[in-house]
Amino acid sequence: MSKEKFIYVKPGFEGAVIRMPDRGNKIMPAHGARVPNAIYYQRRLADNDLLPTTKKAFEEAEAAVQKTAGNDVNERFNKARLTADEKTPAKKTKATSKASAQEQ
Repeated sequence: MSKEKFIYVKPGFEGAVIRMPDRGNKIMPAHGARVPNAIYYQRRLADNDLLPTTKKAFEEAEAAVQKTAGNDVNERFNKARLTADEKTPAKKTKATSKASAQEQ
């Protein structure tokens, strides 16, 4: 086992479900993850359930996923917010209530 504390790995085949016990048994994303260089991951590598990847390849894949996911999330959020704004009447604040009361 090498002396590096972390390694970069990705699932060994499409659709593989690899649990990450160090992260509450979350499933590893398809683009991979930076994980501790622990016996668990060494066994997954030996079984070809995981493949080693480089830091550069991992960061490029992660950036592409975040860019794509970020745009989708932002679009959905903005659409939902606009829809909610159209349905919700403007709220009166104390300052607006006082101002309208003084005008009358």
